[in-house]
Amino acid sequence: MPDDKVPETTDEAPEAAEAQTSRRGRRRKVTVVGIAASAGGLEALGHLVTHLPADSTMAYVVVQHMAPQHPSMLAQLLARQTDLKVVEITDGMRVEPNVIHITPPNTDLDIEDGTLALREPHAAIGPKPSADYFFASLAEDQGENAIGIILSGTGSDGAHGVRAVKAAGGITMAQDEESARYAGMPRAAVETGCVDFIMTPDRMGDELVELLVNPKRAQLVAEDENSDAVQKLLLMVKNRLGVDFTGYKKTTILRRIKRRMAACRSETLDDYVAYINEVPQELEALRNDILISVTSFFRDQEAYDALSKVIPDLVRDKKPGDTIRVWVPACASGEEAYSLAILLAEELGDQLANYQVQIFATDVDADALARARKALYPDAALKTMSREMLSRYFLARGGYYQVVKSVRDMIVFAKHDLIQDPPFLRIDLISCRNLLIYFNAALQQKVINIFHYALNPGKYLLLGKSETVGSATSRFHTVNKKWKLFRRLGEGRTQPREQVTSFQPRSTGTEMGGPSRQRREKDMTLNDIAMAALISTYAPPTALVDRDGRILHVHGDMQGFLQLGQGAPDLNLFSMVRKELRADARSLFSRAQQKRTEVSGPTSSFMRDGEENHVRLSVRPLALSMDELYMISFEPVQPAVTVAAGDRSDTGDGDPRMQELEQELVATRENLQTVVEELETANEELQSLNEELQASNEELQSSNEELETSNEELQSTNEELTTVNEELQIKSAELASANADLENILRSIGFPLVAIDRSLRVTRFNQPAKWIFELHPTDIGQTITSVTCKVDLPGLRDMLAGVVEKGETRHDTVRAGDVTYQAQFRPFHDDMGSPTGAVLTFVEGTAAKQPTDAS
Repeated sequence: MPDDKVPETTDEAPEAAEAQTSRRGRRRKVTVVGIAASAGGLEALGHLVTHLPADSTMAYVVVQHMAPQHPSMLAQLLARQTDLKVVEITDGMRVEPNVIHITPPNTDLDIEDGTLALREPHAAIGPKPSADYFFASLAEDQGENAIGIILSGTGSDGAHGVRAVKAAGGITMAQDEESARYAGMPRAAVETGCVDFIMTPDRMGDELVELLVNPKRAQLVAEDENSDAVQKLLLMVKNRLGVDFTGYKKTTILRRIKRRMAACRSETLDDYVAYINEVPQELEALRNDILISVTSFFRDQEAYDALSKVIPDLVRDKKPGDTIRVWVPACASGEEAYSLAILLAEELGDQLANYQVQIFATDVDADALARARKALYPDAALKTMSREMLSRYFLARGGYYQVVKSVRDMIVFAKHDLIQDPPFLRIDLISCRNLLIYFNAALQQKVINIFHYALNPGKYLLLGKSETVGSATSRFHTVNKKWKLFRRLGEGRTQPREQVTSFQPRSTGTEMGGPSRQRREKDMTLNDIAMAALISTYAPPTALVDRDGRILHVHGDMQGFLQLGQGAPDLNLFSMVRKELRADARSLFSRAQQKRTEVSGPTSSFMRDGEENHVRLSVRPLALSMDELYMISFEPVQPAVTVAAGDRSDTGDGDPRMQELEQELVATRENLQTVVEELETANEELQSLNEELQASNEELQSSNEELETSNEELQSTNEELTTVNEELQIKSAELASANADLENILRSIGFPLVAIDRSLRVTRFNQPAKWIFELHPTDIGQTITSVTCKVDLPGLRDMLAGVVEKGETRHDTVRAGDVTYQAQFRPFHDDMGSPTGAVLTFVEGTAAKQPTDAS
């Protein structure tokens, strides 16, 4: 599943949606088309502008790579090939329909509310203007009205941008490789899987008109949105591709289906389903459209600032050597996972070596995971990162930046379905941002329950700024309300539930309570037993609440003071307390929060079952608690009772009949008392038997829950092992491929070559190397100076030691028979630039006959 999705205005926040809709309403008649090109782009631009319609609702913005030191003649050149107006952009210019806007050289371009803004280049090295930079801005500003076109050019600029345009619901096009003079940029865009149309530039104008002007096609989803074809389509995706989208919001699904229908020229949903049956690959394209995501490093920096403040608490309970476990569900192309790894490295500093950081980054999109594993990102993706952090954690790789190996080793990327697969357990931090906004309410709650189950007690959950934990507020404490950082409440781990079906009050201390009372009593000391008895006897009914008034624990009989209202259960004390006591409770609670001391109120009274009851409330803050907790006590008060003395009535000396009746009455009372005692004894025995049966039943339930929990943990452990195994298999395949390439390169080199490690041991050599050394396959791992050398190389050990230790390159001329070789000893380095070995090469320096014996 995708991770950092660009929030769709209808899903993220109603207020933001209305504001953005009102802004876009003013420019809805103008569709902005971004056009990116580089080398060979002038020819492609000429073909494109020649076939653009003379009168449409489209405005065109061209970002053509240009030499920064020379003025641009592009506007004049294009003006000769089109009847449309061609202008060079100035800062603050608004886009206009039927106008081609040209970006000046050595600038980057932003767009906000239809206004163009020139910016200083965000990167010292790289294409200027940057197509990635402008397309990302275009997607954010125009949303579904954005169109991105990639024409001929070298490099990969624009690939990141088309992903942003498509994630926002826009249209993307790329020039086909056959017509492109330089296919680098179109190929990189197509490889993202985010290009809707691949065609020659002269066909693009007609396709734009067909897509945007045809009113019938714009309404096709609105007409068919209630059709059974939608459910049939989602069922096809689930059965064939294993991804279940039935829990996604309907508006999101329909919007993505509409895009694919437009791309396939389907008029109705039934036509689209028929097209999928004819072209099965289209189903994958639809899945990729729904899963499309755009993310960036340290997106919403303030959220990471809030997260950095809780990292000390994250590791407080850890000991040297312990593992810090992080889970990033729906990681997409990996930027967020790498951001978290860098954040931990920055915050922990030298202490990072004391812990094993293990970040599980998961997604259902295998293509996105493949991009994440490569850890290669264009400079536009790193525009918000400081140069210091960039130089510390990234290596330049020919127009891209790659995350350093030490950070990559912290992360395990794996294919994992958040909804269907078992969750990872014992997690210290879960970061799942901007995913829940695409789910319906039921699926959101299910995911939140999964996260609560996966987290360690007291650890953290980070959501997107438009997401909440919903009805699970009693199980999470809000650490940062704005940036949606939560901490898990509760001890231990309970099975994740889809929903709460009944309300069960907490134990009051007089009930059996808990899964195994007998087992707990065995573990109790005499002091524990005595303290429990004293509390049960003398402590008044008390509720333990948090700073928001949510009830966390109850002691004593609270039936007379708390009432459960109708509807969904609300465990807030001020919602449950009797309305006669509500004002006093709120007042005392507020005073206790302000003064941080115990406060007590006057005696309050209320009527219950026709009798007047008196109670005194007191609130005590718990200073020793890590959380901000309070005890609210309800102490019953007995009013003074006035006993009136009555006159004693004499009964006389006694009538015999009266005395007989009194004796019979006494005997009857004794008999009745005996019967009552026997009944009470029998009732106690039955009650005891019933309690034993209940205890046995609870023991069995507890055992069943423990078995279910163990099974869940075993499933989670198996999932982790499968994940690690998959990662190792992928890395093994990559290593085998790299090793095969290296062996082929060695065999293709016609001059002697020997590679050694830091200890001067032979690691590789090719066949011609036997002209210089007597090497055999069994000599791998032998010190090079212990191998017989056929040429005179005095001081070889010292020379190689200098190369390996100091990173110096040495040259020498040596002879082997009639052949003269130019010997070169060059160091090779690791990712951090430290020398870890050397390569010895011997290039023939004369025209003498080459030895024929290569054995």
